Amino acid sequence: MHYSIKSGLFAVTVSAFLYGISFLYAPFSSAAVIFLIPLLLCIEKKISIGILTGALWSIIAFFMHAFGILYVVVNYGTNVAIVTCVLFFFGLYCGLYSMIWIWLLQKKMNSQPLLQIVYRVLVTVLFFVAIDRFFLFPLGVIQGYPLFFPLIPLINTLAGVIFIATIQRWLFLIMVVIMQELIVYSIVHSQFSRTKISIFIICFTTIFLFPPHCLFLTQKQLIEKYDTDSIACIVECKTEKNPQDHAQLLYSLMVKARQLYPQAKTFIMRESAFPFSLNEHRYAIEMWQKNIMKEGDHIVFGSLWCENDACFNCFFCINECRIMHRYEKTHLIPLFEYIPESLFFKSKLRNLFFQKKDLFSQGFSTSVPLKINDNTLILPVICSELFWNKRSKHLHTQCPLLCLMHDGHFANSGYDALMILMARYKACYEQRTIIYCSYFHALLIGTHGESCKLNKISAQ
Repeated sequence: MHYSIKSGLFAVTVSAFLYGISFLYAPFSSAAVIFLIPLLLCIEKKISIGILTGALWSIIAFFMHAFGILYVVVNYGTNVAIVTCVLFFFGLYCGLYSMIWIWLLQKKMNSQPLLQIVYRVLVTVLFFVAIDRFFLFPLGVIQGYPLFFPLIPLINTLAGVIFIATIQRWLFLIMVVIMQELIVYSIVHSQFSRTKISIFIICFTTIFLFPPHCLFLTQKQLIEKYDTDSIACIVECKTEKNPQDHAQLLYSLMVKARQLYPQAKTFIMRESAFPFSLNEHRYAIEMWQKNIMKEGDHIVFGSLWCENDACFNCFFCINECRIMHRYEKTHLIPLFEYIPESLFFKSKLRNLFFQKKDLFSQGFSTSVPLKINDNTLILPVICSELFWNKRSKHLHTQCPLLCLMHDGHFANSGYDALMILMARYKACYEQRTIIYCSYFHALLIGTHGESCKLNKISAQ
């Protein structure tokens, strides 16, 4: 094995770039099935990759993939010095993962090529499992970051949709990694000409180039299958400081929604659309339903419920001035919704991220089917629960997920698009229809990852 800074750096950079760009731009989604090739090619040719160079992979990949989260951390933080330190240590922590991964990849465990390939496949899969299951461990919680799963962009491809819907996701990843290993081995050791190998690579990549609508439902068919005219979503509504003023603003938008979409029976607003304790401002319910809601109409929205020194992030469904259903969010995001007790600098982080805002308490509600009109049963989901909570593929499969999301913090960062990409992947993997309402978007997502826009009213 010989050492080459330029070759190792180039391989790591290209590999990380291919990973990142597959998430950012749909036309490059197929890069998700070849992003390991530059890195594995370098290792197979016995070109040593230094420890610091190996750490660069995660830093580049995370920066391209999760720029929106870093953007929010900078905007939330009030102390520039502390925010800088947080970002610095976050970069070091990300680099630690790929540093260990690439260091292990270069270890020669056996002289047999087949066993060496099996070893590298195992190490690579374990690398992504560690991020998926344990990445948030330094924050005092045993949770991962599932949005980093490398095959999520394949929801934009026909072959990807077929595999996502039919194969367990880790088995799918193993198959893709093995294929890339075989391509690299063929390039380095095979007697085949470069032309034949290139043709094989092109054919392998091409099957992931066709868009899903070549075979599956189009947007028009999705609209025809579901009664989308019965739903109206209220988006892009900024928060007023006074609860009464904000309730009045939402009322005016509902009046506008009723005028524009007289056939609508369900009016949906995002997570924390009314960011005040609803039990302390019940007048808002009467205000919204007065003169605009017909018999049988429902309003679904996110708000807070505070009692006994606990504040819950909730999903509400109201009908005829009554709260018909209240669901408390069970999965909270560390640093953004609560500070884990195990963090020794908890008070500093609270002052940095929350200032005078309330921390949320974890809910204990069970997501059960909820009837929102005469014909529709839904399962309530609040933002991060869509990505982190595990749902049985065999439980309430006919009930769409009604997801109240909050992507308002990610304006101009592109992370809202990543959230939609993950939602489409989830819909396909779990074979569930998703009604997706956020600050910017109102979508109906089908079981093959296809999506169509729902009726929406904007305050802008």
